[in-house]
Amino acid sequence: MVNKIFLHATYNCNANCVHCAVPKAKTAISKENFNRVVNMARKENTEYLVIGGGEPMMHPNILNMVEYAADNGLKVKIETNGMLLTKEKLEVLSKSIFQINISMDGINSKTHNKIRQANAFNNAIEGITYARQLGIDVAIWSVIMRDNANEALEIISLAKSLGVNKVSFLYATPVGAGYKNKDKILMDPIKYYEMFRAIKSTSADMQIRIAPYTVPFDKIHEFEKEYLPEIGSVSCMIYDKSIIHIDPEGDIFPCVLLLHRKEFSMGNVARNNELSRILRWDDNKWAMVLRSLDSHKADAKKEGYEEAGCIGLCLASNTKIDERMSHGLPICPSKTITKEWDFKDKK
Repeated sequence: MVNKIFLHATYNCNANCVHCAVPKAKTAISKENFNRVVNMARKENTEYLVIGGGEPMMHPNILNMVEYAADNGLKVKIETNGMLLTKEKLEVLSKSIFQINISMDGINSKTHNKIRQANAFNNAIEGITYARQLGIDVAIWSVIMRDNANEALEIISLAKSLGVNKVSFLYATPVGAGYKNKDKILMDPIKYYEMFRAIKSTSADMQIRIAPYTVPFDKIHEFEKEYLPEIGSVSCMIYDKSIIHIDPEGDIFPCVLLLHRKEFSMGNVARNNELSRILRWDDNKWAMVLRSLDSHKADAKKEGYEEAGCIGLCLASNTKIDERMSHGLPICPSKTITKEWDFKDKK
């Protein structure tokens, strides 16, 4: 069952992040295709609809979209940079939104705005503050790279001061702008590993998620022992079939890191309205994706992996972080999103 659909409602954005992994295009999902997505989700008994982008708050119908999806039984989340979260919009959203995920890549405007290449920090802080006042559940998402790794612990403190108890740390992914800027932004994997070990030893009253991604090869077994219960599995999330991504044109993808590559589209919501059929093992498109993954997996084992996670379709093979990266990464960089937050404070 597809438990979560990530809808990239628009690729338009008011920031120009150095690590942005989505394609650069001036497209937005139509009302008809959005309604089709909601109907597909209802048939599949999907629980969550996550609306992102680009910047989803730039979609002209975003408020109506959230209301329509919520009215149809979906728990709707928005992933946003927070720059357009005005009081007026938040007051409307508070009636139907389940959660808002807001980007925060630094503890001040100097760091955050440099990474976002936009005047984003103050607006994001104001958006978080007012959302919490309205009782909206908020999670902070922080992409870790060279320029902000030393602020990770302070980001947790900032979140706490804003009344937020959910923080996700993600490793900058070498896709799109992240690939173009990889030599400037990507951290050494050992330093990243040491960073999240330090984070896990603090803030017991906070819900912290850390995308494993480039765990050093000699630390993989240690990681599996200590962190596997939090993630569920280190294998490629495509095999789980619990999450799909839909782009603004309605094309359906098995992983966010494949949005750049239309040849991996599994179908389109305007032509295919049955997710169960699209995700069948014997479907030609799906079989093609699996063959490609299995090929990477076989190569990875030859190069020293016992079990490959993300198998390199995201261009990460060219980052040269480790010579064996040419055949994939040890752990799926998106895997952490398959485990939901503890929403015990929700009705």
